[in-house]
Amino acid sequence: MVDLKRILVGLDLTEMDEVLIKYCSFFSQIMKPDKIYFIHISDKLELPKAIREKYPDLIAPVDETIQREIEFLVDQYFDKTSVNEISVEVKKGKPNREILKWMEIKEIDLIVLGRKTNMKGDGIIPGKIVKESHGSVMLVPEKSSEFLNKVVIPLNLGHEENLPLKEALAIADKTHMRLIGQNIYHVPSGYHTTGKTFDEFAEIMKGNAQAGMEKLIKKYNLSNYNFHYDLTLDEEHDMAEKIYDLAIREHADMIIMGSQGRTIGASVLLRSVAAKLTEYDKNIPLLVVKDPKENLSFLEALMNI
Repeated sequence: MVDLKRILVGLDLTEMDEVLIKYCSFFSQIMKPDKIYFIHISDKLELPKAIREKYPDLIAPVDETIQREIEFLVDQYFDKTSVNEISVEVKKGKPNREILKWMEIKEIDLIVLGRKTNMKGDGIIPGKIVKESHGSVMLVPEKSSEFLNKVVIPLNLGHEENLPLKEALAIADKTHMRLIGQNIYHVPSGYHTTGKTFDEFAEIMKGNAQAGMEKLIKKYNLSNYNFHYDLTLDEEHDMAEKIYDLAIREHADMIIMGSQGRTIGASVLLRSVAAKLTEYDKNIPLLVVKDPKENLSFLEALMNI
C-alpha cells in the first residue's frame, strides 16, 4: 500500500464525519493520493434530525440532500490541494457489505472509518471490515490528533514483505516521525521438557527476538531513521493488549500493523489480533496494512480447507 492511489472514507451523517474529513485532509497532505471517495451508505436513506431541522421546507430527493450536506462538510474541512480528485457518493444498502463491494469495484487501497466511544450512532462496524477487507483499513477515533510524531509498529519478523514497516518508512520519509518497532515473543508451552525454568527459556526467546530485530534493522537500513524497538514478552497470549499498552506508554500517534503471516494459521491469528485491537484501542488511530493480492490468495486457500 506504499503507493497509495485511492482512499474510501465511510461517513454516517453524525458528528464523526467532521473528525474523519479533517483527519483525512491531514493524512492526504502527507500521502498525496490520486482520488478520495467520501461515501455514505444506509439501508434507509433517511435524513438525520439535524438536517431536517436545518432544511424544514426541503423538497429535493433525500440522496441529493445528503450529498450536498457531505459536499458542504468536505468544502469546509478538507484541503483539496492534497488530492487530484474527490467524489461524494450516497448509496442505499447494508453499510459493511457495500463498503467491501465498493473496495473491489473502485480498486480502493485504503478504507478509512471512524471509531466511536461516546458519539451517537452505530455506523459501520470497524472490526468486521478489518477482518473481511482485502485492502488496508484505517480506523480513526473520535478524538484524534492531527499529527504524526511517533508510531508503534508490531513487526512480523517471519514475513518477508513486512508491509507495515514499509508503510511506516514511506510516511517517515515525509514526516521524520519516530518509529517504534515491537517484537512480541512467547515462551513455548513445552519449555519444561528442556529442563529449564520459565524465566531461563524467556531469556532464550528474548535473545532470539533481539537477533531477529537486529537483522531487520540491517535489511531496511533502519539506522538511517529515528527507529527504536521494544521486545515484549506476552505471557497471557494477548497480543492486542500488549500492542495497545506499548502505544499508550509511548504516547503514540498511530499504530501500524499487518494482518498477514507466512501460513494460513498465522494469517488467521494476525487478523484476529487486528480485529481485537479495535476493541482495546479507542484512542489511537490504527492502520491495518494488507496486500490485496496476497489476501485474495488467503481467501482462496480458506475456501479449500
